[in-house]
Amino acid sequence: MLEVQKQKRVSPFSSKLFSRLIAFTAAFLVFALLFGSMFQMFESISMQAMLRMNEEFSAQASTISDSMQSIINTLGIQMFYISSTAKLRKSTSLTQNERVFALRELWQYAMSGSMLHSIYVFNPKLDYVYTTDNDYMSASMDGFYDQDAVALYRQRSPENRMRLYHRTFRENGEDYGSEWYSYLVYEVTASGKTGESAVMLNLNADWFHEHLLNFQGENYVIVSSDSYVVASQREELNAMSLSLLGRISEQKRGYLIERLNGKRTICFFSPLDVNDWYCLRYVAYADCLPGLAKIRSYAWIALTLIACALLSALGVALIRVYDPYRRMTAALNRTHEVENVQQAAEQVEKTVTKNMETTVFLLSNALVRGDYSKAYALLDLLMAQREEPYTILAVLSSAYIDMYRVRAAIESGKTSMAPT
Repeated sequence: MLEVQKQKRVSPFSSKLFSRLIAFTAAFLVFALLFGSMFQMFESISMQAMLRMNEEFSAQASTISDSMQSIINTLGIQMFYISSTAKLRKSTSLTQNERVFALRELWQYAMSGSMLHSIYVFNPKLDYVYTTDNDYMSASMDGFYDQDAVALYRQRSPENRMRLYHRTFRENGEDYGSEWYSYLVYEVTASGKTGESAVMLNLNADWFHEHLLNFQGENYVIVSSDSYVVASQREELNAMSLSLLGRISEQKRGYLIERLNGKRTICFFSPLDVNDWYCLRYVAYADCLPGLAKIRSYAWIALTLIACALLSALGVALIRVYDPYRRMTAALNRTHEVENVQQAAEQVEKTVTKNMETTVFLLSNALVRGDYSKAYALLDLLMAQREEPYTILAVLSSAYIDMYRVRAAIESGKTSMAPT
């Protein structure tokens, strides 16, 4: 049998399909990466601009907070040193009239505005607590109705002096739901020793709500690092604000993008100058960055469609490769069912897709043997594969030249395998 070295040839359509798929996929990935980088850059620039605007609002809230803190400090020192309070703090021999007169004067201070709820005076010499709250009675420290206040008094230290404590009023362990800010005033010596007597101002939480966010807007929240809401323009934002507090405390200032009621929402946050408070502002992403939001939506749609097209093209390519392989494997698995090797060879030949050089070589063999029906069948196959006639003729001529060389070598006394 003549041995002719055949070079494997890939179908031009399959080769072009795979090369185009690879090039298009690479271009798609490069475009997606560039778009993502550019989008992140523009988003970051826009967010930083919005953050600077939020810090201006935070500065306004911080100024208000400083003013309120100054008012509380001044009032606390005034209440501590006025004569009525001094008598209640230090005296051990007050008459009933003197005590009533002193408490009435403090009560007038407490009722003069919406700021104060009540005033407590701690007398350590008598182990007694006086209160301006008409609903309750002054009593010994152990029998006083507000034991949380007594606990704060007993935890006096230089660091805790004149500091706001947010708490919920409880009587005998029962929560009444009234929010207060307690402000404890006492003396501290140069050596750091705390005085025994003290005055506690109980400030209404509503006073902070009304004054801290007393400007136009509806999405501002002020939270404390101690995990409570100081003031809020919308109660539905409180739960999310507290849930974000951990990350806010780590970053101190910046923004977070979260989902609120199913919508992407930006939370800008900045610290205030006092009390470890943070000013938060919530803005819907689409309202804050309408242009970028549209670009983002359109880009996702376009990238999704392109990805689907790539996957479809990849599926077509895999089918064109896998289907012939599957048919060839099935034919090979059926070779044990045929009666002889010739039938197996014919079955494989019908199943396997041959390249152009192999088909032309079989065509030349059919012509030499005079099997013209098979020759025409192979020629029809080449035409169906859209092979150019001059290409067929060139390969066919090459096959005849190879056979002529072999014949000439044999007549010259050489073997058919001898080199030319």
